[in-house]
Amino acid sequence: MTTKQLSRPVVVVLVAAALFAGSTFGYSGPAAAAGAGDSAQTATRSVRFGYGVRVVGPDAAGYTSVPIKEGFWKSQGLDVSIQPLNAGPAFQLLAQGELDFLTGGSAGGMPLVEKGAKIVGVAVGYKINIFYPAVLADSEITSLKQLKGKSVGLFTPAGAATLMLDAVLHEYGLTRGDLKGVVAVGTGTPAVTALKSRQIDIYFGYQGAYNTIEATTGVKFRRFNDDPLIRRTAFASPCIWTREALVKNDPQVVIGFLRGIVMGIKFSQADPAAAIRDHFAMYPHTKPQGTDAEAIKEGVDALTSNLLTLSDPYGAAEPGSIEATAKIMQQAGVIKNVEPASRYFVDAFIKPASQIDMDLVKKALAKK
Repeated sequence: MTTKQLSRPVVVVLVAAALFAGSTFGYSGPAAAAGAGDSAQTATRSVRFGYGVRVVGPDAAGYTSVPIKEGFWKSQGLDVSIQPLNAGPAFQLLAQGELDFLTGGSAGGMPLVEKGAKIVGVAVGYKINIFYPAVLADSEITSLKQLKGKSVGLFTPAGAATLMLDAVLHEYGLTRGDLKGVVAVGTGTPAVTALKSRQIDIYFGYQGAYNTIEATTGVKFRRFNDDPLIRRTAFASPCIWTREALVKNDPQVVIGFLRGIVMGIKFSQADPAAAIRDHFAMYPHTKPQGTDAEAIKEGVDALTSNLLTLSDPYGAAEPGSIEATAKIMQQAGVIKNVEPASRYFVDAFIKPASQIDMDLVKKALAKK
């Protein structure tokens, strides 16, 4: 059997066997020599990491700027460059081999898998679906069952926002005809203005937008992140995707990449202020207006809110979330068929990725 003839389930079995038998499928860089918790000393493998949003906000520091600034990816033999991109084109670039890893919502990845793209998820980012709706804290809307006759605002006219709106409507036996209207209002100030002026009654945004707005303004939201639909469709949230070729041929690169993220998260949990300083040093344009102390506080608030909802252990898929996400995508016409979970996700990397060198994290923290 040649590599091209391997089916996805067979690939998963072979990768799992290789990981736990110590095989590296031919990769001989420093990360391949590193065992559980070991660290390589020299970055020799360039890795292109696509971030599926144009702006890398402070809430994402743990898995973007911190692993770079604190050398966690370099400790795994990886020289990672982050490329902020729109999610749709980013998935195409990943499938074409222009990226090695991508964090993006599964609404962009699952349709490409159905069309034959050789990409696969290797780590689920969150334990909930972060594309959930919210209202102002004093709104009369207390349940998603109350959408009939309401005006809905979307953070984008397509993609995750429309997917989740249609999923919520289907969940509660409604259609778009039951709504007063649907309008795209963007993010940040325009979205807040639309809510305060009653142009819209409910906003289909995403967790990072809510975190940033609450951290930088006096606005408070009532979030529907505990709705049963939101909790069971966590796979719709941004996940780490890669190419099947990397999974099959260089599994230790995948492990090293995920270990760097896990170390970045541990660092950020222990000292969020230091993580935010790293982030503003790498992405100064994301630093809010005001004094340094005010900017750090706002960044910490956004970061800590995000950290609370990350998957635990990092990368693990909530039971049934992949199938549940596929079903809402099928209902919305995004995909035609609901495939087995193994078509979209490989879980063989979660355990080895969690076996990090905590001494490296402690040494980095001690320097702050």
